[in-house]
Amino acid sequence: MFRTIVYFAACIAVLGCAMPSHAQQLDCAYTFASAPGATYLHFCVSPTETLIQLQTHPNDDLISESYIGFGGKREGAEGYGLCNESPAMAYWDYFNDYSFSSNWDDASIVSSTAKSVKIARTTSDGNWTLTQTFTADTITPAVKLTMALKNNTKTARVAYLVRFAGAPTTFYNASSTGGMTFAWRQSSPVENEGDGLVVQNYGAPKFGFMNSYVWLGGGPPNPCDFAAHAVSEVQVYNSTGELGMAYVGSVAAKQTKSATIIYKGMF
Repeated sequence: MFRTIVYFAACIAVLGCAMPSHAQQLDCAYTFASAPGATYLHFCVSPTETLIQLQTHPNDDLISESYIGFGGKREGAEGYGLCNESPAMAYWDYFNDYSFSSNWDDASIVSSTAKSVKIARTTSDGNWTLTQTFTADTITPAVKLTMALKNNTKTARVAYLVRFAGAPTTFYNASSTGGMTFAWRQSSPVENEGDGLVVQNYGAPKFGFMNSYVWLGGGPPNPCDFAAHAVSEVQVYNSTGELGMAYVGSVAAKQTKSATIIYKGMF
């Protein structure tokens, strides 16, 4: 895995970088596993609102816990970024706190059920609260993720909200449309074993701008410059398809805007 080779592009010049030191539990804060005989779905949500693992077929990771990091923590290639446009300030958390900005408070679980978990996290300056709800869709199967971003200040602010997922290294192709990005492994005419990962916008986003991206080179995107290194289509060999969605819009004082995406397999 690319292991944040440039440690998130030299860790975005606007902030210093921190290595994992949060006194939170490791690995999964919430795990969903389908009942025996049901449509297969298994996923794990970290304490910091990232997906560590996603399977829609047994032993076939769409998001993989392929690296064991500091203190034995598992790090799925998934996460989120937020940018306050003016004054420019970036906040991010990728790989279950492997690459994160130091300007977040600890996350906390708001609620959980048999099929969903809601986790909230506020920026350390108090300006934003990001509440994320992960829900099991056992029919598709898929994970539906709703990101609700609240402006805690007394003035309207423009926010960039970014979601990132690194597809497995065996998915050698990646591309995108306006509301969907995907990486896949081609099938053969005989075996027909192709599969892939889809990251798709769900419903009408409340933000004024929405687009999907395939990123090439350097790891996860800078949330204040998310279109950098974006490509329309790419063939990736011995690397990871870097997929994601970005939303931009003004959030009124004390108000919330939300966007929902779906993670699912391409079979």
